[in-house]
Amino acid sequence: MLSTFSVAGVAALGAFAVFLYWDKGYYRTRQGRWALAAAGLAVLAVLAHLAYTLMSQQFGGSIYYEFYDMFLRLTSGGDSSYDRMNAVLTDLSYLLKNPIVGAPIAQVFESTAHNTSSTLILYAILGVAGGSLGLLVWVWMLWDRRRCLLGNLWLVGVMLLSFNTQNLVADVFFWLFPVLALAQRWSERPLEGHKHGQNLASPGPADPAGDCPGDQTGL
Repeated sequence: MLSTFSVAGVAALGAFAVFLYWDKGYYRTRQGRWALAAAGLAVLAVLAHLAYTLMSQQFGGSIYYEFYDMFLRLTSGGDSSYDRMNAVLTDLSYLLKNPIVGAPIAQVFESTAHNTSSTLILYAILGVAGGSLGLLVWVWMLWDRRRCLLGNLWLVGVMLLSFNTQNLVADVFFWLFPVLALAQRWSERPLEGHKHGQNLASPGPADPAGDCPGDQTGL
């Protein structure tokens, strides 16, 4: 999972941690419950320290100010937030003007600053068909039929949140990760005509109870 030191990146990491806790069934184990209690105590300790920092007027030079500053950059009109919103609108305009084949990649990259919406960039340069195909490949890699719908949608949302924190389309080395993951996912499919009827590497049967939080599934 890729993320950046930004509000969206921190949110993606937190959402992914929640997903792992429920999807792997850690809440069912004693260690998982102890870990949740420890995390709750840690949050209380951080809040207490934050209150002390505010009362002692040391907020300006603390790490809390960094997170506060990130939030301000995201919600205010300053810094790069205006450029990022303009980039989203620009990508959409390229898609509407060239819905079939898309626009030239150099033109999309250079038309606006802070073009970090990688999903929209794919649609802008590949068109509706190419962009949808790229998105479906990501979803297919993450989707697990044994996991409940809410869990699958949660994981896809985390991926999209992390994928759109920076321009990853132009990073050639980044695409090694989805290619390798897709190859591994495909290699685990059962072979046709297997004499035993099932590949040992294929997933087991679905949980008959249908308990979404406790599904023991892999990524």
